[in-house]
Amino acid sequence: MKNHMKKQDKAKMYRGVLDVADFELGHTLGSGQCFRWGRDVDGWWKGIAYGVAIHLKQDESGLQFCASSESVSTYAGEMDLSEFLRWYLRLDEYPRFRVSRDDKYLRQARDLMKGLRFVRQDPFECIISYVLSVQAHMTLTKRRINLIARTVGHPVDFDGKRYWAFPIPDRVATLDGQFF
Repeated sequence: MKNHMKKQDKAKMYRGVLDVADFELGHTLGSGQCFRWGRDVDGWWKGIAYGVAIHLKQDESGLQFCASSESVSTYAGEMDLSEFLRWYLRLDEYPRFRVSRDDKYLRQARDLMKGLRFVRQDPFECIISYVLSVQAHMTLTKRRINLIARTVGHPVDFDGKRYWAFPIPDRVATLDGQFF
């Protein structure tokens, strides 16, 4: 298993490449399970997770990444960036989806989505995302989640762009009912 990471001092950017097998970044981040990721015109998936701005791109060399921090604080503890990405994207797990032999449509869907992983999203952000997504389409949910982050989260400047970390519950509690 190859994990390469180097620090780019002047830009406060941490880069690396991870070996990945049986993984599909587009299926994982574009599946609608999390709302803070988007694919840019340059082919990079850009987003923020656990307060760290991250850019990801999968190609024949592996999973390329660059981020605003070399370590990430999660509910499972502090992790270096490579370890975090392996954990967050579940790169070392291969999910098994059990489907009835009689259901050819579900089997076909499962086969089309090979490489999909369920990310380990911050639990509080996941709950709020779910609540805001009820009877709303994905674009509106993304806007709502990002509005909360911009309103009471803290900024993370990275690669010439400003991202917003999702706030802690106490900060969300400061919003009144008119906000929503």
